Amino acid sequence: MIRSSSSRPGRRGALAATGLSLALLLASCAQPQVPSRPIDVERVLQQARVERAECPSGTLVLDEAVALMRRHNPEIRKARADAEAARRFAATPTPDPNPTIGLGPLLLGGGDILSSAELGVTAALGWTVLLTDTPVLTNDVNRVRAEAALTEAAATEREQYLGLRGEFAEVILQQDLRRARADLAQAARSSAEIAEQGVTAGEMTALDVHLIELEIAEIQAEFLETEEDLALAAGRLGVRTGTTVETGRTVPAARELPPLPDAVPSLETLQRTVIDHHPRLSALRADYLVVEKELRLEYAKAYPSLGVGVEYENEGAEGNILGLPLGIEIPLFDRNQPGIAEKCAQRDALRKRFQAEVNRIFAEVEIARSRLEVRRRQLALRASQLTPSEETRQLAETVLQQTGTLDMLRYLEVLRATRRATVSFLAARLHVYEGWSELEQACGGPLLRFGTEPGDA
Repeated sequence: MIRSSSSRPGRRGALAATGLSLALLLASCAQPQVPSRPIDVERVLQQARVERAECPSGTLVLDEAVALMRRHNPEIRKARADAEAARRFAATPTPDPNPTIGLGPLLLGGGDILSSAELGVTAALGWTVLLTDTPVLTNDVNRVRAEAALTEAAATEREQYLGLRGEFAEVILQQDLRRARADLAQAARSSAEIAEQGVTAGEMTALDVHLIELEIAEIQAEFLETEEDLALAAGRLGVRTGTTVETGRTVPAARELPPLPDAVPSLETLQRTVIDHHPRLSALRADYLVVEKELRLEYAKAYPSLGVGVEYENEGAEGNILGLPLGIEIPLFDRNQPGIAEKCAQRDALRKRFQAEVNRIFAEVEIARSRLEVRRRQLALRASQLTPSEETRQLAETVLQQTGTLDMLRYLEVLRATRRATVSFLAARLHVYEGWSELEQACGGPLLRFGTEPGDA
């Protein structure tokens, strides 16, 4: 403390100091005006309609579908919005602690203060000196959080892209299957017409006609199921692209369909793809880095800060007093143990989660790979039946043309069996492509090469 003599201040000066202190306090407590930005529902409605209509008519290639997905996919847009919010927050540096100020009157007197006619003034200014780089560490945490949000957005886009590939191929294959079932239904209807003519000519019985009609009904039901599957596949493709995909207006290009590989990658190769590229593991790695930075920040918070100030008192006739107080919290008990323990526990939990997630993904890859192998064998079996069924049809036509003794009902059965073999082959091929898509999504990376990958067209 430094004391000096001074003349007695008047009441007017003390009241002015009191008014100034109140004005400063009120100014510091003033709340800023936050502008209101309500959601314009009508504008959102119009924008959604415009976006849903952006899917082009005619042929759609994969590169165009991916561009639509990146612009309008709901999950990607949400992840990007979260990443942008984290980036903007990280771009705002952490401020240093605010200084403190105190002003006010002093009542001076003897034993009876209330009857004193003398007033003094006290003033104090203080600020906090950080002994650690807490603002720098906080900025580092915010930066890593923004990077983790960006990684999450990239992982979401990768997951959506892998799903888009499978749905794009499914629409193409469902269209082929629908055409084959339509041909089969037409063949069955032709058989019914010929059977009715045979009944009139006495060559067939009413029982034959009824059997064919029952078969027609079954074929028609299968055709409608294919129509439903095609509508569902187009709807899922529309969800991925954020647009309306109408099967009668937009047709994914059949030339885009990738050829089927001769073999499935080994389990070791797929596991390496998981470790290097799986989106869920990338997101967990980013979360782990965030917790590491947060733990360093919690350790920095265990150290106290130094309080430095300047204090002035005017005691009227007694003179003036100038003080330079210093203060620091003695960390005998509270060393931020709860915060440090929490972040250590989160770091250990993330490490265990990463190991558990790797194990889970490996299991998904094994299941998808095993199912794909079975489906490939099924496709090989169906493909082996195409040539014999076609040879049987040609033999039946030859016998009918050369001898004319082949029973017409038997000939129609041969035609339907040939078309059924084609339908079965196309259905098995669809299941194989679905198996490849499931394996791609399980391992987190593309395995087939489409006609136009992103950036090629």
